[in-house]
Amino acid sequence: AVALIVIEWALRSRDGHSLSDDVATARLWLGDIWTHLRQSPIVASALAVLLVTVVSADLSPMPVISIEGTRPGWDTYALYNVAPYIVMFGLVAARMRTRAQVERLIWAVTGASMLVGLSGVGQHFGVDPFRFSHPPMQQTTMTMGNPIFGASWLVMVIPVTLAFWQSRRNEMGGV
Repeated sequence: AVALIVIEWALRSRDGHSLSDDVATARLWLGDIWTHLRQSPIVASALAVLLVTVVSADLSPMPVISIEGTRPGWDTYALYNVAPYIVMFGLVAARMRTRAQVERLIWAVTGASMLVGLSGVGQHFGVDPFRFSHPPMQQTTMTMGNPIFGASWLVMVIPVTLAFWQSRRNEMGGV
């Protein structure tokens, strides 16, 4: 994420923007953070999650596990895994300007959810193209490693999918 920001800055700098323009823009943006937080409870919630994760890692009796998790890269809700989610959320939220962009994001999330759900149905019935060995499946992981993660992904996307479907209902012939 940081590399993408640096690349974007470098490309904009070649187009005639100076570093002082970027610094002035950053100051304006940082000055408006409180206004953005009051207007957007979603952003405030994301920052609250990050703050709670940092504080819990700091106050933890085993800070290494709270920061890195039991095994780095596994989704154990440690700071190592939560921080990139917050950064990606911030990058997406900062770049969303038009309704068309939001709709494309919702289509991408809904499409990904459909693929995750279809892989779960396939795993339930013994068809899993993502596994090289086929041991008997006790639980459906839906390509996410742990059944809880697949189920939580699908549960989080249900309201988004229903809201988007509701907004498009008239275009689909009043279904």
